[in-house]
Amino acid sequence: MDEIPELTALPEGGYRPTDPKRTLVALIGNLHLHFPQTADVGGRGYYRKLVETQGLWDNVPISEVSDEDPLDWRESPLRLSQTNRQFYTQLDETIGSLGFTPEKMGAKYLSLTSLEGEAWDKEFVAFYLPIYVALRRKGYSPKDLSE
Repeated sequence: MDEIPELTALPEGGYRPTDPKRTLVALIGNLHLHFPQTADVGGRGYYRKLVETQGLWDNVPISEVSDEDPLDWRESPLRLSQTNRQFYTQLDETIGSLGFTPEKMGAKYLSLTSLEGEAWDKEFVAFYLPIYVALRRKGYSPKDLSE
């Protein structure tokens, strides 16, 4: 896989094209689960629903990694300093700055459900990569965005 210029200069090492487990789809991971998965404005992503239903909006995450974990698979200092509410506000502001609305996020997710294999990979990466890159540039780690 060719090097991805937008990802090489990102915090905590960025993208490593030589690692076969780090394809772009794997790198972006479960980022989409933070965003609406239906086209209606009230739709919430799976992770956001968990925060909401468990009443964890004002909680700050606790790091669950050890010093042996790779640097790019640890929570960022930015994420560890934010409540869940602040984190999701930042995600919403970021997608807004890129021209996306919750409705567009949900509609795109729904359109992806009809695709499979390489077609799904291509559309998934094309849509979510700019969001992922923008959030990494703000200081979030891969772990912050995938869990």
